Amino acid sequence: MDRSQRWTRRTTPWLTGLALVSLVDFVLSAAFGRARAFTDPIDFLAWAAFATDYAVRLWLAEDRRRFVREHPVDLVTVLVPAVRALRVVAVLGRVGIVTKRSRAERLVVSTALVALTVVLAGAAAVLRPERAATAGNIRSYGDAVWWALSTVTTVGYGDRYPVTAQGRIVGGALMVVGIGVMGMVTAALAYRFIAAPDPAGAPPPDPRLERIEARLDELARALRETRAQ
Repeated sequence: MDRSQRWTRRTTPWLTGLALVSLVDFVLSAAFGRARAFTDPIDFLAWAAFATDYAVRLWLAEDRRRFVREHPVDLVTVLVPAVRALRVVAVLGRVGIVTKRSRAERLVVSTALVALTVVLAGAAAVLRPERAATAGNIRSYGDAVWWALSTVTTVGYGDRYPVTAQGRIVGGALMVVGIGVMGMVTAALAYRFIAAPDPAGAPPPDPRLERIEARLDELARALRETRAQ
């Protein structure tokens, strides 16, 4: 295990906790209107931790250009600290409960966590400007979550919708992200159903099928010998 792997293994639990605390704090502050004087220090601490982690891993990487290309979400997390949900997404691939699963299960778990994170964060982001708008119809976090779900799933009931410029920007971003997330969900479920089973856990072959295959091989060999004569 090299230095980069040791660093990642040691810091993943701390970064995961900070990402979750930052996201939960953001959601609660939007839902209950908590003071920014309390939420801003937590957000800054989480951002500083992710920035430090990215800088250290970049310094330890053997090929730094390749590291930047292979970790775009980590870079955006540092460059755009306001997008708190990306911090959760950035650490998903490093969490043991995800990495220890099979490829199909890992895809399903990661996609489900990404979808949940996008809905919760998008609802919190749209609620802040919409709650203060005179003509706004998204007044509670429950309304915001309902709107986020209908937007991400591309259902679009139309009973809840943003009226402010900031809310519409969030809505547009959520629409684009929602298309990708729903595509990931569909692909993950499809892959889960069609993925080949683990050979170690596969059932033993049917001896009748083996006899049929052997008989077909004999017939094919006999036909080739007949043609050769």
